[in-house]
Amino acid sequence: MTLQIDSTKAVIFVAGCVVTYFVFKYTRRSHPGPATSGDLVGSIAAGATAMAVLAFLVVPQARTEPDEFPAPVSTSTSTSGSGSVPASSLTPTPVPPSAK
Repeated sequence: MTLQIDSTKAVIFVAGCVVTYFVFKYTRRSHPGPATSGDLVGSIAAGATAMAVLAFLVVPQARTEPDEFPAPVSTSTSTSGSGSVPASSLTPTPVPPSAK
């Protein structure tokens, strides 16, 4: 199975991993615990925050509104003397949503 990852999202992930590494490396020198341990939870949180911020700033967001409305459909009916129109010849006209 092949997993396709967009290059922008891959760069964001790598940047988050780099932030996580450097925060862990920095906290290893200043962490109050044993000399070899760093703040793993803090570094993961910093990396996740960096990825979230980059994702909001770089990745294009999906649009919820259409670019343009579809062309309206008009119907023309002709009556043939009887004055009634068969139901099969009528087609509804789409109405665009009102502007907000």
